[in-house]
Amino acid sequence: MKRCYLFFFLLVEFSTYSYSQEKIECDRPDQTETPSLVPAGCFQFESGFYYAHENKDEKGFVYPSNLLKYGIRDIAEIRVEIENTSSLVREEDGRHLVHGISPINFGMKLKICDERKTVPKISVILKMSLPILASEKLKEDYPTPQIRFTFQHTLSSKFSFSYNLGGLWDGQQQKLFGLYTITSGYSITEDVCCYLELYGFVAKKQDHRFDGGFCYTPRKNIMLDISAGVSIDRKQPAWFTGLGISFRLPN
Repeated sequence: MKRCYLFFFLLVEFSTYSYSQEKIECDRPDQTETPSLVPAGCFQFESGFYYAHENKDEKGFVYPSNLLKYGIRDIAEIRVEIENTSSLVREEDGRHLVHGISPINFGMKLKICDERKTVPKISVILKMSLPILASEKLKEDYPTPQIRFTFQHTLSSKFSFSYNLGGLWDGQQQKLFGLYTITSGYSITEDVCCYLELYGFVAKKQDHRFDGGFCYTPRKNIMLDISAGVSIDRKQPAWFTGLGISFRLPN
């Protein structure tokens, strides 16, 4: 408990040194990655906890999912993703728990262009997971490269429209999956916003999902979020929920 109190004390202290008028922009909690970059020379930490109910025999936990980002010269950011996961599966011989760190992802986001008139703000994310950097039970056979183009339109002072297009390789069978996301965001107040999103993975076997959530920025460099969603292409839809916290540290 002392460590928890120390963490939140430091977080509040850092928040008092918000160094600019730029409000924090995060890649969570939705699946649509923002084209915005972390300001040059700044560090950003995005963390979340998830619960996924796939069916009555399979449940998954992520506690936590961490994304660490560092801005470089206003044209790029480097990124590291680390997830601590648990899967509980019920089989004929009983329940089995698989716990550990998933393959760590390394990558970067590169700026392509700023938004102007009908042209959206665009960036591209390149990343790859390394099979050896994972817990023994969660290691994959192959690296999993991914490319994702991110787009964002500002429709008004209240509404925004964003979408992603890309592809990734499966780490077990080396199969290519297409991915897409479509998100509409609305600012309820200056500090509270909400979103609705449709996203999916396209291959021989498809998976399409719908989710939504709320974000709250008590300070310009801190964001809290909560989200939930369901699978929309199953007879017995899976559902999932999560919450998170993100903060950005000044120079």
